[in-house]
Amino acid sequence: GVINASKEVQEGVNLPPEADAGADQSVTSQETVVLDGTNSADPDSETFNFNWKQTTGPPVSLSSSGTLKPNFEAPNVTQATIIQFKLTVTDSSGNSDSDKVNISVQPSGVIIGDVVDTEANPIPGAQVRITNASDSVIAETTTDSSGIYTVEVLPGEYTVIVESNGSTTERTVLVEPGATTNADIVIQATESEGGSPSVTVSNAPDR
Repeated sequence: GVINASKEVQEGVNLPPEADAGADQSVTSQETVVLDGTNSADPDSETFNFNWKQTTGPPVSLSSSGTLKPNFEAPNVTQATIIQFKLTVTDSSGNSDSDKVNISVQPSGVIIGDVVDTEANPIPGAQVRITNASDSVIAETTTDSSGIYTVEVLPGEYTVIVESNGSTTERTVLVEPGATTNADIVIQATESEGGSPSVTVSNAPDR
């Protein structure tokens, strides 16, 4: 890839370009990662070429080593793993500069559970939302024909919110790296006084 960029020029001196491999990132297994060299620049306004090279970590396949923003799929890992890339930019005069970026790959965890009514009958098609500590929804799914849901998330603490037939049940779960966390949900198919949907907080232990 070739880019033209400029900063303050020192008169009479050909200055090397300045590589910027972007900010370090934290991702989960199988997530698409985009490297970013857009802040690289050349003080002399010369065009320059990009070259990305992996220096540490399990081998990954870059979409292109010579583009501004190549991407790759984070590998499956069983523990936190650092993948490092070095970006080298070379201007038309042959001057070059390098910068490195670290990509921390976290093993994902899985939340799985059965959603049933108070008589232990499976509830297919129930809406399942996973929220984080900021109450942001980070995953959504529905239960299958057997009332089972499965979601893959980064390690951390989450709230599982299940809605069906006007009732909502919540429970908090802690997901460990590379582990499967069971979070079964019992839907109370009743309405509170006044006809408003009921909300149940479940603290049942994980299986």
